[in-house]
Amino acid sequence: MRSRILLVLALLTLIGKPLHAQTADAAADEQAVRAVVKKLFDGMRTRDTLVMKSTMAPGAKMFGVGRNGDYTAESPDGWITGIAAADSRRTTGCRQKKTGG
Repeated sequence: MRSRILLVLALLTLIGKPLHAQTADAAADEQAVRAVVKKLFDGMRTRDTLVMKSTMAPGAKMFGVGRNGDYTAESPDGWITGIAAADSRRTTGCRQKKTGG
């Protein structure tokens, strides 16, 4: 009976270790994603095209829906240029909504 208990405890220890590692990896991944998103939004706020481009993966595509309802797919270059050229008066004073998480 004692050997069965030790076996169960040993298995739980072995199983628990990888689960903890996965949780730590997921947290690290989330922090890395949040850092890239923050960097993108910082670049958008300052209209820094180099910062915005640095957050995009090679070959990235931006997807959207046109005014006529058609789907569009293009490189981020046009979108980034549009953000950089946007009229700052349209965005100044906009409220930032803080979301949980």
